[in-house]
Amino acid sequence: MNPDGSWDRGWHLDIQCDDAHKTGIIKALVGDSAGNIYVGGGFVTPSGSRRNLARFNAKGELDTAWRVDADGGPVETLAIDDDGNLFVGGFFTQISGVQRPYLAKVRDGKVVGEWSRESPCQFRRWR
Repeated sequence: MNPDGSWDRGWHLDIQCDDAHKTGIIKALVGDSAGNIYVGGGFVTPSGSRRNLARFNAKGELDTAWRVDADGGPVETLAIDDDGNLFVGGFFTQISGVQRPYLAKVRDGKVVGEWSRESPCQFRRWR
């Protein structure tokens, strides 16, 4: 959106289909105070360097320095707290190679090691 509320037709995110699911879908968007946009869903970036989770700048350009992805399934939801922590929820099993099924906390492009979901619940996808 432009500052006047009109649609910015020149802005777009460059994502592609996730080969496993043959779909490219964005399920979650959240912005931070620095103007970055975090995108979650079931997709890959054109370079193949990001799967299901990516960060873009305000111009819609992929942030190649932020190297976090979600493996094993799509990202369904994203949230950022006041301290800049990114919370990621979905049907993935790993975040950047770290075992974090369903829920993860990311800070400064790294998985927060001391934080994980502790739940006896079984998570199901409702349609």
